[in-house]
Formats: sequence, structure tokens, C-alpha cells
Amino acid sequence: MDIQPNYHPLLVPGSTQHKDFTRAVRSIDARMRAIERRPLFLYSPSEDRIEQVKELEKELSHIAFPPDIAYAMRTSGSTSGSGKLVGHTTASLVASAHATHDFLGGSGTWISCLPSSHIAGFQTIFRSLLSGKKPIYAGNGKPEELIEATQFFPHNGRVYISLVPIQLKRLISNKKSLAILQHLDGVLVGGSAIDNTLLEQAQSLNIHIVTTYGSTETSGGCVYDGTPIGDTKISFTKDERVHIKGSCVAYGYIDKQIFDGSFTTSDIGYMDENKKLHIRGRADNAITTGGVTVIPEHVENIFMTCGYTRVYVIGMKSTQWGEEVIAIVDSHNENASTKAKNILEKGWFPKHIVSLAELAIKDFPMLDSGKIDRKQLHSLVAAHFSAP
Repeated sequence: MDIQPNYHPLLVPGSTQHKDFTRAVRSIDARMRAIERRPLFLYSPSEDRIEQVKELEKELSHIAFPPDIAYAMRTSGSTSGSGKLVGHTTASLVASAHATHDFLGGSGTWISCLPSSHIAGFQTIFRSLLSGKKPIYAGNGKPEELIEATQFFPHNGRVYISLVPIQLKRLISNKKSLAILQHLDGVLVGGSAIDNTLLEQAQSLNIHIVTTYGSTETSGGCVYDGTPIGDTKISFTKDERVHIKGSCVAYGYIDKQIFDGSFTTSDIGYMDENKKLHIRGRADNAITTGGVTVIPEHVENIFMTCGYTRVYVIGMKSTQWGEEVIAIVDSHNENASTKAKNILEKGWFPKHIVSLAELAIKDFPMLDSGKIDRKQLHSLVAAHFSAP
């Protein structure tokens, strides 16, 4: 493998601030046109950017970047708290973008309201530029920001947006932003699993919803509405983890592992009789309690089906059971809890149900990728139970 030890990347902040969005667009465009030949590392900026850049430069000085890598970004690290550094070739990103546009019915302009330091936000910029279009800035995807962004919509051509579930929920609750979504050619929803209630609500409102599955390692979504896109092939390991093969797979973890066109995820899934992919949950989120393996995402889905608005499930160490299942809910709902208990298998129902108020917080801790910060949530719950 041809590696240049001093082949250092250009650091590009990838927040949803307008100045960072503008810089990211300019930098990605320059890299696509080969005006900029260094790989771009899109990072999630902290409050002290100067110190952060110093630390990143120090870290990256010890990493050898293969010359084929055009872009680099970290995985979300929603479970571990620290993401892995993934390298992308231009070819894998182009393959992903073309597969997306083929599935949606044609190339178009993308509205950007996700951080470009994460693959979903990055792709809204990359797909637009690849289509010869200018991506449209919409801040954090709040109703008022999307409404303001309409002044930059093209007079003709297709327009798409990529959202995480919490953004979709907020946008459909506002009449004006809902009307905008109803006129878009595609509303991609990913980042974390969308619950069936929200999905059905959005579909009933005549929004062209497309659920996506993928990761930083697969250049973003590679399965749309349960169907693999482009040349993506799905198989499963013996322990039911999803294995992905195709042109969209990234180069690999920089300085650690080359994927060579295939990647085994930490997601547990299966194909139904209609060849649609379903994800049960993440293997690294699984909770072992009293000899029973509990998949948090399944419990979360049941709780929301039974009436809870938002719920996340974690495991806490227990001397008696190994781990205890704990559900954190927005607010208590005894009726919904009773329904869920009657549906869930023995051993799957949470030992404790804790509300946000009991944790003394107003909302769930989230990463800037739109995923729940399970590590932070775990710390909050641990502090709650250790309090005198």
C-alpha cells in the first residue's frame, strides 16, 4: 500500500453554523475540482476551536493518510463516546450519490441542515455539487430556518432534504414547514431509527418519506426503504450482524483497517419475505440480564407503540443480574407501561423506568449527528441511582 507519512489533511469545521457550512461547501467543491489536493478532514468543532485544532494536528501528525483518501470524518461514537476515523475515496462517495439519485428519480438540489462533519450532512453538500447545484443552507432544520431557506429554492428541478427523526417531528408540527416538506421530491430520514408512529404520521401527511440505513463506513445510506441501492449487497454473519458489500463502502479506518469493498456492521438484522432489510438493534447496545439478551431498540419501539413519545433503554451493572434494563422516558405513562409489559417477552421489561424530570434534565442528551448520546445518558442514570 502506497502511503505518504507527511500527507496531512486540511481541517474543515463541519458544524451547522452558516460560516462553517459556507467553508465546507467551498472546501468540498475545491476538492472535487482537484483545486485542493489534500484530503479534507471534516471535524465537529468544540467551543475552543484553537485548542481543538492544535490537538487534532498533533493526533493526525502520527497518522499516515493513503493518497487515495479524499475525505475523512469520524463515526458518531454514539455508544463508545469516541468515533473512529473513516477515510473515503471520491469513487465511493460518487457511487453512493449516483445510487441515491437513481433511487429517488434524478439528481437535484439538497437542503442542508445536518453537520457536514457527519456523513449525512456531508452528502447533502456532495450530492448537490456533483449535480452541478448549490446546496441550500437551513441551519439546524428548525421550522423557521426551513421557511427562510425557501427563498433560495430553484425555480425548477428536484429538491431533497435529509433529516433525523427529531427534526422531522418538529417540522411536521408547524403548518408552514409541513407544507414545504409536502412539496419536496424526497425527504430522507436516517441517523437513528424512526418509530412507526412518526413514520405513519408523516406518510399520512403526503410527505415523500424515504427511510435510510447506512453509516459513515458505507458513505451514508446504502439501503432505502429496506431496499439496497446501487450495487449494494446485504448478507448476514452467523451472529446475524449485517454485512454490506458494494461500491459505496469507504476505504477503511485510517491507519487501522482497509475494508476492500465490504464492511460488517454492529447491527443485528434480517431480510423479510419481501427482501426488505429490518434492523433489530445494535449488538454493542445489547443488554444481558439474568441470562436473557435484550435489544434496547426493540424495547424502545414497543414502548413508543404503546403510547410513549420518546424513550431510550440502557443497561446498568447489577451484582444480581449482571445488568439491569432501565428505560428513560420523557414522562411517565402508566397505561403505556402496562401495555408494553404485556407485549414484551419475559425478562425484557425494564427493571426501572426513569423520567427526564427525575434526572433533572429537560431533554435527552443528543450528539450533533442527531443520535442519542447513550454514554452521557448512562452517566446521568448512574448518578441518579447513586444519589443518597
